[in-house]
Amino acid sequence: MSQPVNDDYSQHLSDDEASYHEDVIQNGNSKKRISTGKDGVVRILPPVSVAEIHAVEKERKARTILLMEIPKEHLRRFHGMDDAKDIWEAIRTRFRGNANSKKMQKVVLKQQFEAFSISSSEGLEKGYDRFQQLLSQLEAHGAEV
Repeated sequence: MSQPVNDDYSQHLSDDEASYHEDVIQNGNSKKRISTGKDGVVRILPPVSVAEIHAVEKERKARTILLMEIPKEHLRRFHGMDDAKDIWEAIRTRFRGNANSKKMQKVVLKQQFEAFSISSSEGLEKGYDRFQQLLSQLEAHGAEV
């Protein structure tokens, strides 16, 4: 039985997303039926019962929630994973970091905040989006702005 995860990410989930986080992401989704063909290829069989259909739908939603929150520059690393629990473990491994790396990230983000500017070629909308992303990252690291 898995233990509840106390990650910064889980604090930002809505009630519906938290339900998927607890049920599918942390505990896994073992409702998939697997078959091995004569050629030795493993195939995931389509769901047939209502419980299987419901489990597949919950897995799909949990996977989508996780993939939506991953920064675009890292998305390709996680997109090929099929199971929400595997994606969650990979995210935790990739982004958790140690105390020194978190401190360094916080310092770099503060420097980016202090030097922030929007060029005329970038445009106000893209600059604003970039600024909001920077503020979100600073907030996630607990930095005072």
